Amino acid sequence: MFEVQSKWVAAVLSGRVILPSVDEMMDDLKLSYETQEALGIPKRYTHKLGKSQVRHCLISNKMIFKGSTST
Repeated sequence: MFEVQSKWVAAVLSGRVILPSVDEMMDDLKLSYETQEALGIPKRYTHKLGKSQVRHCLISNKMIFKGSTST
């Protein structure tokens, strides 16, 4: 997992991957919290890696290797 995260950070810093706007990231964060609440996941598990987060990291890793950018 750390390797995927470090490759993602390197891709962002090199400009190969562009971060979404602050508003988009905040909207995504709010949606994430709402989803957790709807699933009955306690807030104390916010940072626990689950299947959805692992899937997200794998998708991000594929984007980095292809050199894609996201907006």
